Amino acid sequence: MKKSVIILGFALLMSLSASAQKSNWSFFAGYNNAVGSFARVDVPNNDWALISNTSIKGGAGYGFDLGFSYRQPLGGNDKYCLVFSADFLWTNSAYSIRHNLNMTMAEVRSNFDKVNAKSPNFINVPVLAGFHYEFGIGKNAEMFVAPQIGASFRHITDRSAEFIGATDPIMEGNNALYEYVYVDNYYNSLAFAFRLTAGFVFKEHWIVDLSYLYTGRLMVEGYEDFRFSTNSDLSNPISGSTSFTAGHTTPMFVTIRFGYRL
Repeated sequence: MKKSVIILGFALLMSLSASAQKSNWSFFAGYNNAVGSFARVDVPNNDWALISNTSIKGGAGYGFDLGFSYRQPLGGNDKYCLVFSADFLWTNSAYSIRHNLNMTMAEVRSNFDKVNAKSPNFINVPVLAGFHYEFGIGKNAEMFVAPQIGASFRHITDRSAEFIGATDPIMEGNNALYEYVYVDNYYNSLAFAFRLTAGFVFKEHWIVDLSYLYTGRLMVEGYEDFRFSTNSDLSNPISGSTSFTAGHTTPMFVTIRFGYRL
């Protein structure tokens, strides 16, 4: 049994070595920036993601990209390949959104014992397949282009605000607001996606690429949990949950990645 395990392990190592020689697997890390109408809403006077209606980026900023790809040569020629890939993109809220939120919190912090708030972040996981064409441009460098299509899973993290224990309550009409808590929970989405990539390979292993990633037209939907109390009803805080539809987003990214080909 032990001998069989050793033989199996040796065969696996030989298989991985052969795969490495073919340079089929690549791993990437890089930077992403939301562009275009990343999270533009088409419902008037909607303020989801703490944005103004004039924003074309929906409060999205920049983030990171982690991913991998696998190439399958066509024929015996590494020049023409099928390519399969998956990435994890995390994009935070734009600096202006976070700055405005912090300023708002600072204005009311002295009114309450506890003040917390957070703006949403954006997570996209595109799984794509396409064609990879590579050609030499020098002794130790190649250039490639890779159009791909597939689908992207999208998640928006919660948006929340919490104002607890008013020492100097905020006035809401004729009522003094002593406590207010809400959490926006966004539904996950799945949509068509495509990516156009161009890049360079140096010394057969080191990769730098630039890509445009479109992750589809997505509806922003979810539900809001809330709780608040005023001087008119301090002993019986009002709480509940309500659903919302905030319009469509069209997430698009420009990514710069650095990779290593095995």
